[in-house]
Amino acid sequence: MNWLFDSPFTILIGAIAIGFVLGVAWVQTGKNAFLYSIGGVALLAIGLLVLERTVETDAEKVRKILYQIAAKIEANDVDAVVQHLISSQPKLAEVARREVKPYTFTQVTITKIHSITEFPNKQPPSVLAEFNVLVGIEGEGMGVENQPVYFKVTFWKDDDGLWKIADYKYDLNRPFPRASGGD
Repeated sequence: MNWLFDSPFTILIGAIAIGFVLGVAWVQTGKNAFLYSIGGVALLAIGLLVLERTVETDAEKVRKILYQIAAKIEANDVDAVVQHLISSQPKLAEVARREVKPYTFTQVTITKIHSITEFPNKQPPSVLAEFNVLVGIEGEGMGVENQPVYFKVTFWKDDDGLWKIADYKYDLNRPFPRASGGD
């Protein structure tokens, strides 16, 4: 049912299509039952839109977490970033600390989220996010550099039920995913 709650467009397009068919039927037959059905479809669509706004899918949760992590990295708050890593893999936190330690981040902007794919039937349930980030960094002996980076991040549901990073990969030389079969 995530397809229903990921975007309001699914609900709107469905309601408009059904409303159009009912409207044509009403104009052709003149029967008020079709007119009342249009009202019922409109009320149903409004109810579903309200429900869509209140239901947060796993993909939406992960999207929100990505932006939170970006803000924490930009604030150079490594401890807060490590809180988003899965507790069952402590070495991941060590690697993350080691990778960011020599740098001061001046900018971390998610420029494009290519995909957020859910795998609810895997054990543990997981989500794969692929996205681009523009990172402004300063390091010892270097000025500020703006670097586009392509990320592939795997999230697992942790023991506390929250989505946490279980693995991440990044590519400084490939800021945008390449089309298959090319170069």
